Amino acid sequence: MTDAGMFDVIINKLMKFVGDNVIGVTVMTAIIALIGHLDGGGASTFLIVVPAMLPVYKKMHMRPSTLLRVAVLAMGVLSLMPWAGPTMRAASVLGIEAGQLWGKLIPVQVFGIVLCLAHAVLAGVQEKKRGAGLHGKLAEAAGTVDAAEEADSSQQEIITTSEQNRTEALEEDQRLIERDTLWRKAGYAGIGLIGVLIIFGFIPRKKH
Repeated sequence: MTDAGMFDVIINKLMKFVGDNVIGVTVMTAIIALIGHLDGGGASTFLIVVPAMLPVYKKMHMRPSTLLRVAVLAMGVLSLMPWAGPTMRAASVLGIEAGQLWGKLIPVQVFGIVLCLAHAVLAGVQEKKRGAGLHGKLAEAAGTVDAAEEADSSQQEIITTSEQNRTEALEEDQRLIERDTLWRKAGYAGIGLIGVLIIFGFIPRKKH
């Protein structure tokens, strides 16, 4: 069923009814886990529920532990199906058919499904009180943090640019000073050379 993509179609249709409702997300998590665990395989159920719901939980600032708690509770209820491992092992110990044992467990399983959905609603209420949701307190706080980080980044860029400009100005001043010093030294050297030449008679003095 997983390879055929049946669960993808079901999940997409279910999520259209949820929108940004936190309680709806947790209830849909339970329903998807219930449907996914119809084959009795825990690994396949996790491969169906987690990739489909974890991005939704992160986007709505919901705890991944809530996803795990709701999914595992639903999986535990559906483990009572006659082809599931626990029911088959219990039936073999009792010496009866798994279907016969499951027939006696149907009322318990139905009650377990009701409790599973009620727990999903409670988990959604808890997440909503925490501020989960696209427009909840956690989303606003995350937006504030992002805005502050962006402002800090912009301020840091301004400071870095200012420092670069100041460094370039200092380097330019230093180059000008070195150039003036070089010309000054060249002038002093020329004057000294002329004086030496005059002293040793290489340049004749004017006679009065």
